[in-house]
Amino acid sequence: MRSEQEIRNNLKELEKTALTEGPFREWEKIAMKATKQALEWVLEDTDKLLTY
Repeated sequence: MRSEQEIRNNLKELEKTALTEGPFREWEKIAMKATKQALEWVLEDTDKLLTY
């Protein structure tokens, strides 16, 4: 299982990638936003963190 810190680090890396790399195709933007939202939901909605 991933720890909360690992998930937070993944979120930071995803945000950094979105800002520094690109331009992205539409499907890549959608995938990044969906991944970011899923990681945030895991942090907000679960007592026991999920694996991904």
